Amino acid sequence: MIVGPWTGEIGFELLYWIPFVRWATEKFGIAPERITVISRGGTRDWYRGIAHHYADALSLVPVDQFRAGTEAVKKQRAMRHFDRRLLRQVAANTGERAALLHPALMYALFMPFWKHQASLTRVVDHSRYRRIAASPASLPPLPATYVAVRFYFSGCFPDTPANRGFVAATIASLAEHTNIVMLNPGFQVDDHVDYGAAGQARIHYVDMRGEPHQNLARQTAIIAGARAFVGTYGGFAYLAPLCGVNALSFYSDRTYFVYHLELAQRAFAAVQGGALEAIDVGNAAVLRSALATAPSPLPDHEGPDGVRISR
Repeated sequence: MIVGPWTGEIGFELLYWIPFVRWATEKFGIAPERITVISRGGTRDWYRGIAHHYADALSLVPVDQFRAGTEAVKKQRAMRHFDRRLLRQVAANTGERAALLHPALMYALFMPFWKHQASLTRVVDHSRYRRIAASPASLPPLPATYVAVRFYFSGCFPDTPANRGFVAATIASLAEHTNIVMLNPGFQVDDHVDYGAAGQARIHYVDMRGEPHQNLARQTAIIAGARAFVGTYGGFAYLAPLCGVNALSFYSDRTYFVYHLELAQRAFAAVQGGALEAIDVGNAAVLRSALATAPSPLPDHEGPDGVRISR
């Protein structure tokens, strides 16, 4: 069986797609050795226990072709030409006919929930959440303790002078008390534009431009080793708690749906992952004051492997 290809947002992959795939494969008794997952950026660890085989879209096509093939339609509610291209390449490599579990099935199943036509039970009954155990990645030496930071501009955090000022002040405040490792990959596969903080003490960068097909594997390893994650509310703010790391995230425009955040917080608590806070930058003065007086912004959080969330 081929699962995917997943080419969309990190947040939906972590909160909906992977838990759905885990439920489906457990429900129908599909053994991991029979499954090949197609994703991008080196997310094999995210599918641990689901699939023994992994194919990376950024190993199959260059970054510019990936971006061109996915930018028109972000949500994979139907099979796209680019999906078929990736599937043909993976099928040719395996040399066997395979069943397909495509993201369109998950979108069809959960759409009533997203449209407020079904309760949270629709998602809960068809999802299994687990913590992510990150494998060691090829990284340069990092500080013994650090905060992982990734600010990027998006629909809920647009590129405005006020938001740039907030990010600069937040990073500067953090850097007064701890080392920071920036997660900016150095290239762009979607419409999110990263904020960079160059030339400041205690701020470290990891160059990921040479191996795009490993960029998310490296960012996962960096987050898993961090004291905390600070950044834009979105997919990386979900990844940190699943790695057992607390996340402090920010938005300025409430363009996201609150039920995504509520489900995420419920799932992370159920698997005893890290905590997730999403905060309006309108409270910037209070937040800067808190960050300036707290040498340890967020405590470490440990917990066992995940369990199913209850209704």
